[in-house]
Amino acid sequence: MAKRRRQEPVQKKRKPPKKRARKILRGVSLAVIVLAIMAGCVFLFKAETVVVEGTSRYTDAEIVAASGVTAEDNLLLLSRTAVSERIMDRLPYVQDVVVRRKLPDTLYLTVDEASAAGLVYDGETLWIISPNGRVTGTTPLNELTETGPWIDGLTVQPTSREGAPLVVAEDETERFAHLLILLRALDDNGLLADTTGINCKSSATLIFDWGHRFTVIVPADADMDYKMRYFISVMDILEDSEAGKIDLTRDEAHFIPKQIS
Repeated sequence: MAKRRRQEPVQKKRKPPKKRARKILRGVSLAVIVLAIMAGCVFLFKAETVVVEGTSRYTDAEIVAASGVTAEDNLLLLSRTAVSERIMDRLPYVQDVVVRRKLPDTLYLTVDEASAAGLVYDGETLWIISPNGRVTGTTPLNELTETGPWIDGLTVQPTSREGAPLVVAEDETERFAHLLILLRALDDNGLLADTTGINCKSSATLIFDWGHRFTVIVPADADMDYKMRYFISVMDILEDSEAGKIDLTRDEAHFIPKQIS
């Protein structure tokens, strides 16, 4: 019988000390170069110029001041989210801010102002809210200059203040949340400007008047964006002279023409 040979373990060849040293030296050199570049970036790319775009209610100086950005801030280390949030927190009419860097020294702030999406009257004061539900201003009824749909069914609480979300009664918070979804869907689909009134008294449905032609009923928990697009498609097949009630609470729209006496 043939005798098996014992297989000797293969020993790995060790790299010569000089090669290992050179490899370590290259790694250290690369790390030093990276650190030097990073350190240089701290002193370069300063926010020396801030350009404001897309606003008219506030001055450029007010927008820049609200951003908290100074000429000493480094563009690469600047948190764009933090800058955007500071502006929206401090300036109630600002709905959104897009922050862009342009190296080596310019920061762009593109501001989207909130339109008056709703008017809530508490018996003394008219509260003006944005599509996101923030209070953009208050005014006595006889001094109203803003336009927007009148909202019925909410009780404004004394803790409400300009620049913050409108505070409503505790048992109305869910209805208020549904209302805001509707307001944003109306705004996104170009329907808000012609909406004259919204009734959110019911927890099951929302009712809004549009264009002095239609009263539209939608489920409170519906996919509002889909329902608004469906509403537009229904209007497209109706004659310009037709008016009445459009019920969108079912899968198919139900149009009830307005009776002319």
